Amino acid sequence: MEDFSIWNACLSFRIPTAVRPYAMVLAGRPVAVQWKPFSRGKRFVLDFDAVPAASNVSLIFVPQMHYPSGFKTWTSDGGNVYHDKRLQTVEYTHKWTLGVKRKRLVITASC
Repeated sequence: MEDFSIWNACLSFRIPTAVRPYAMVLAGRPVAVQWKPFSRGKRFVLDFDAVPAASNVSLIFVPQMHYPSGFKTWTSDGGNVYHDKRLQTVEYTHKWTLGVKRKRLVITASC
């Protein structure tokens, strides 16, 4: 249900939305993704159902062009988050909680 459009009427404002955060590797099944590039916080929300696997690590591409002053992260389970500025990625290691498989990662601009 994503509206993926790249629009160019003499370099319109929509072009930067083609480069956006996305899950490169997901330790589960995607449930929902929200990306609000024109909101003040440039909020990215990823919901997924974790599945037992060899790894509980998800890798998210987070383009610096949208977060030039940095960003804050929040996880529903208090999992570990590591930001690699050079690769423009966030590594989210989720925690296993008995009976809870739904995970959420939220990224918002620092300013």
